[in-house]
Amino acid sequence: MALGAAVSGKIQQSPLLIGENDFSLFCNLFFEKLAAGCKENTQNFVSAPEALKMNLEFKIINNEKIWNQFLIQVNNRAFFQDFLWRDIYIKSQIACWSLGIYDQNRLVGLALVHLVRAKRGTFLHLRHGPVVEMKYLNHPYFWQQFLDFIKKEFAKYRMWWIRVSPYVPVNKETEKILTQIGFQPAPIHALDAEVCWVLDITPPEEKLLNNMRKTTRYLVKKARGLGIEIKEVADFQLFAKLYKETAARQKFVIHKNIEAEWATFYKAKRAHMLIAQYEKQILASGIFVRFADQMIYRHGASIKSQIPASYLLQWEAIRYAKKLGIKEYNFWGIAPVAKPNHPWAGITLFKKGFGGKMQEYLHASDLAFSSFYALSYIIEWVRKVSRGY
Repeated sequence: MALGAAVSGKIQQSPLLIGENDFSLFCNLFFEKLAAGCKENTQNFVSAPEALKMNLEFKIINNEKIWNQFLIQVNNRAFFQDFLWRDIYIKSQIACWSLGIYDQNRLVGLALVHLVRAKRGTFLHLRHGPVVEMKYLNHPYFWQQFLDFIKKEFAKYRMWWIRVSPYVPVNKETEKILTQIGFQPAPIHALDAEVCWVLDITPPEEKLLNNMRKTTRYLVKKARGLGIEIKEVADFQLFAKLYKETAARQKFVIHKNIEAEWATFYKAKRAHMLIAQYEKQILASGIFVRFADQMIYRHGASIKSQIPASYLLQWEAIRYAKKLGIKEYNFWGIAPVAKPNHPWAGITLFKKGFGGKMQEYLHASDLAFSSFYALSYIIEWVRKVSRGY
């Protein structure tokens, strides 16, 4: 099956940076045990009786309705597998493939795959994916057929590894299957809301206010008393200017493709931008995206100020989501509990103040296709540690 990348422009193969024969000597011990274990497990998987009943096919799906209908039915939290992300990748000149996974002509899974070409290496990335029915996700033979397909159809891109992150709650069964196949935890911190904070917003507003931390509730009321105005706007440049100032002040790397994300979801009438304004000055802004029955707080920005504009902005976003009939407000990523000195400790304290609960999903996992992965592993691990994650 020949697959064409859903991106305009020709994808060039990246040249190898150093001699693989030289570097592989360093990496042999790193992969020897992993490769032997993977081979042994594969042999066992093929002999399993239930494996004979699974004959997967992989086809490109170009129909957004079919894609998202299955996505919401099987996993209505896997935001980065939303079909609109395919459009975002295309706008951003990123090669991507919207794969449908079929068993006996029945759609059983989805995999929105995109190609990452970075200085640290080339790899395939499935953010929040693949999305498959649980009996397939926890079946080793599914992974064997899926990876055999990936290796065959994507070999020309010379990727060093594949990174998957099925967006399901942490569980030993799926972790065990991934380990048996040969995956290992990615050497990155918890990205893409692997640890997130969510709030059920179906109760009355009075109850939501009462469930807030006392300080948070006080600051919401104080901001309202000061006369801060919350307005919905659609001018991305207003947000972009504030976002750049926030990134410089808090020393974080600006997210790529935010403008494409905003434009795509706004066009689909699923994105909202709010600003908090005081005496004609914008103090805070946020981009909020609707997905299934959630309103997701995707991006935020603010200026340094003693005026608690961000607190009122969040509260009004929650109220706005309630008016739209949305059931859950997702504050998105927070710091893991065991890391009090995490760079996100401050924003985590802010988010938790509104009430809610923590949800933890599986950490991203990597499967190496090349010994060069060891180099990328070290680079990502050093980067994570040096940044305090």
